[in-house]
Amino acid sequence: MPARPSPSPADEPPQPAQAFDAVQRLREQVAGMLPKLPLATFPPVFVPEPNPETAILFILPRSKELLTSQDAQCLKYQTYLLFCYYPHRVVEHHEHHFSPSGQLPALLTTDGRLLAGNEIVDEARSKFDPEAKLSKEDRARMDAFAGLVESRLRFGLEYEFWYETDHFDQIVAPIAGAPYPWPLNFFLPRIERHRRIAWMLSKKPVLKTEEIFAETRQALQDLSTELGSQLYLMGSTPTFVDAALFAYLHTILSMLKSTQTESQLRNCVIDFDNLVKYSRRVWNTWSVMFI
Repeated sequence: MPARPSPSPADEPPQPAQAFDAVQRLREQVAGMLPKLPLATFPPVFVPEPNPETAILFILPRSKELLTSQDAQCLKYQTYLLFCYYPHRVVEHHEHHFSPSGQLPALLTTDGRLLAGNEIVDEARSKFDPEAKLSKEDRARMDAFAGLVESRLRFGLEYEFWYETDHFDQIVAPIAGAPYPWPLNFFLPRIERHRRIAWMLSKKPVLKTEEIFAETRQALQDLSTELGSQLYLMGSTPTFVDAALFAYLHTILSMLKSTQTESQLRNCVIDFDNLVKYSRRVWNTWSVMFI
């Protein structure tokens, strides 16, 4: 009886180490593709109306829990328009590309100008400037604290939402993917996650949890001390820094309230009682205009 030929190496089942290496190579190939996406960018499918009767602020959709935009940047500019009594209506949208900055929010004025970022601030101040009576020193202090909010609170929020896997999976990915069908609802949030992490790494080459939240806590301490028992950071009138601070505090306290994973960022905020009361007070004062 002829001997059975020995199996060739190609016929042998892969060993565990080989299978692991194959999976690792596949993951590396997929990860290498993400920076190349999107492969092509087409003109936006949405074009806003040319000259609306009332200015339109386009924001990312509201969440049921917040009754405000799920995005702190959108909420910041929406709040500032309210502080300036700027006449406008809010339209929820999920396409960023028609915005001049490539990111929402965007403000369409009655004369057809499409504005983003500081252009929205300047437009709002052209109607009513809540900082007009501030002294030169107070304005410089306001700018300094606004920079503190944007550098520390924003970084802490971005880190907990987009870098930490549990919060990304539980909160961010379902919200960011909601407007899209499968498989876009899976891939687009992860492409955006890659972009956000790249932004964080451009600020900090090494992301250390303890260091990030220590800086966030120190910023909250400084803001709490500055606020004291005042209505707003600069006194009795809300300013741009209040719009920014409220947007981040409200998002942190609301969206991280009922997650399965404990939120270090929310715990940091809760430790400062006057900041928690401040966030609630701003909401109670202006919420009727958000809804």
